[in-house]
Amino acid sequence: YLYTAALFASSAGVLMLLAFFNTRERVPASSEKPTLRQSRDALIQNRPLQMIILMSLVNVFAMASQSLFVYFATYNLGDRLILPTLMAITVLAIVAGMLPVPWLVARLGKKTTFAILTLLKAATSLLYYFVGYESLNAVYVMTFVNGLMIGGTGIVITAMIADSIEYMQWKTGTRSEGIIFSVQTFMAKITTAIGGFMGGIALTMVGYIPNGVQSQETLTGIFIVLTLVPGVGGLFALLPLARYELTELRHQE
Repeated sequence: YLYTAALFASSAGVLMLLAFFNTRERVPASSEKPTLRQSRDALIQNRPLQMIILMSLVNVFAMASQSLFVYFATYNLGDRLILPTLMAITVLAIVAGMLPVPWLVARLGKKTTFAILTLLKAATSLLYYFVGYESLNAVYVMTFVNGLMIGGTGIVITAMIADSIEYMQWKTGTRSEGIIFSVQTFMAKITTAIGGFMGGIALTMVGYIPNGVQSQETLTGIFIVLTLVPGVGGLFALLPLARYELTELRHQE
């Protein structure tokens, strides 16, 4: 535990310093603090942010899937010790998936980039289901590919939230980045909680027996929740995305 905590702490410290030394302030700092009413308006009148919130809620399917990782490793793969490897691959893939996003957004725009990544996530999840988990190498590859899509869509959402801040500043004359970005943190907590709950419900539905021998139907159900549920469920994010009107052209105006 000590070595793991030290590794995480030192890695986080290095990354924070990189962000600090390579971040450039683009908006002059203001000493004026928004009132409670202005903060409320930043949420109620911010239609782009409301669409982003609905898009983020769909992340509960991904959270439900991730909550079953330990059961998938233990029962489907037959070795719980594989779990750290799966989690490490997922984290590395998420980071890697963020890297090409600025290039994609510059050429396609945030809305189109998010739509493409969401469709690719659904396609790779479907492919993962048909590939199966008999080959451990195939599991590693598909876990990495799915992680790429998670990382890409996550950073696009963050960029969209930043645009919604400037939208409200243009609309009301008040910049409320504090309350708006806190929504992202709140949504992350909400989706994690609901996703974990959904994962528990899913285990009950597929007939999971705690610490027992699982039937083939249960193993198949766990794999479906791990693959098809986040992929197909993620497509629901395209509905609020279709009503997201703060495109790059509108932002420039």
